[in-house]
Amino acid sequence: MTSSGDSNDSLFIEVDSITEGAGLFLGGNLFSQGIDFVKTILLTQFLGASLYGIFAYVVTLFSVVRVLTRLGSDSAILRFLPEFEDKHHKQRRFVTLAYATGLFASIIVAAALFITAPIISHYTLDNPLFVDILKITAIVLPFSTTSEISCAIFKSINKQIYDVCISSIIKPIFRLLFTSIALILGLSLYGVAAAFVVAGILTFISSIVIIWEKTHFQYPVIPTLNETRKYYDYSIPLTFNQFGGFLYNRADLLMVGIFLSEQVVGIYKISVVLSGFLLLPLAGFNQLFPPIASQLYQEGKTDRLETIYSHISRLILIFTLFPAAVIFVFPADILVIFGKEFTRGSTVVAVFVIAQMANIVVGPSGYVLMMTDHQYLTSVNTLASGMLNIVLNYVLILKFGFIGAAVATASVLSFVNIARVIEVWYLEGISPYNGAYLTALLSGIGSGLSMYSISLIVPSRYAMIAGIITGATVYGVLLSTIGLQDKDRQLLKGILSRIDTELSFSLR
Repeated sequence: MTSSGDSNDSLFIEVDSITEGAGLFLGGNLFSQGIDFVKTILLTQFLGASLYGIFAYVVTLFSVVRVLTRLGSDSAILRFLPEFEDKHHKQRRFVTLAYATGLFASIIVAAALFITAPIISHYTLDNPLFVDILKITAIVLPFSTTSEISCAIFKSINKQIYDVCISSIIKPIFRLLFTSIALILGLSLYGVAAAFVVAGILTFISSIVIIWEKTHFQYPVIPTLNETRKYYDYSIPLTFNQFGGFLYNRADLLMVGIFLSEQVVGIYKISVVLSGFLLLPLAGFNQLFPPIASQLYQEGKTDRLETIYSHISRLILIFTLFPAAVIFVFPADILVIFGKEFTRGSTVVAVFVIAQMANIVVGPSGYVLMMTDHQYLTSVNTLASGMLNIVLNYVLILKFGFIGAAVATASVLSFVNIARVIEVWYLEGISPYNGAYLTALLSGIGSGLSMYSISLIVPSRYAMIAGIITGATVYGVLLSTIGLQDKDRQLLKGILSRIDTELSFSLR
């Protein structure tokens, strides 16, 4: 019989394994987001809000169509490769299915985009330049889809270093390099679109080379009929789930483009991007949580799954609270970096910070549902929320403009995340919340209140710097006294060490 101490040690090792993946992801993404931040500033400064809005709208459309080109292959890979860890021939069949599905779907969708670009433009931005940019960037779809599937393969076989290398180092470097060249040469938006395509093709080549060198998936293996059915029975529902997820996350930006101007699209997009930085910790821990959650569920270890779910949710919250407070208290001071016209989005940023915190406080509840074989419920959640988001956006955009879009989407994000955590509790009897979670939350609230107080006292030009210093001090003191357990300290120390290692590796 395994002793309690051995069980706790084993549990700590599993949580530490997830945090290792999170540390790698966060380190790589700090590097990636830094590069993207510079790239975005270049785009907004060289192009202005209107031209940047056109490019941002094309990128948003690509977020929609990539759901169709993947057809759930990225999630299916995360589900099935860990299940057949010791059966490489079975893994190869599922990998073959993923690549074949993604390649075929992306070619069809790219052709459809090229043909229908004028129609899409007529019903959205209604700008001839938008038509040209959409046609140019459609070329990259098969390459970007294949690269995303390669990254999912590395996540599923616990080789996340290569996922980080492709998605967080190689791709952003290529994008910044070729975007900078295009802007310096004065090629404007056409050059930026071409840079987007070239970067995507080079990222694809890099991903295939790494797959060939670092895995045993060099050659395709034809899957059986039963394996094909099993694959699509899982991936197709998740396609609807991902599409619904896009609708409740990004339908607002699409509808802003339909009802308002490209300049407003640019301002709104920057506001969304800024609040989106808060999702980095959640995305980081989600890198390795799904395969481990799937394995524990298949082995019937629900208690252990609940404990890991709780640990990970609390760590995500700890990493997010302070930056959320900074962005919420000082949105205009941050937005002015992109240009004065973008400060119009300050209220949108504040609204989205609240919405993203609703996403953060439930932890990886969506993945818990997926990995415990509730993929159909997950699809219903997201599709229903997506449709609700469209209705609310239509009503509120017409009444309040782009602030109405933010309120609509924030409301739906909050609703669906609360629903997920309740469903996990009802269906599986597990919850991420305990006393330690509450003390961590109180630490963040105290930090935010201290920054807000400073903003009322200190002159505006110095308020953000003074507020960040004060808020960080308060957050650190509260966390160290009431917000952290011993294991939290050990795990945080390990994560920070891995972030430092990954950043050092990235900068070499």
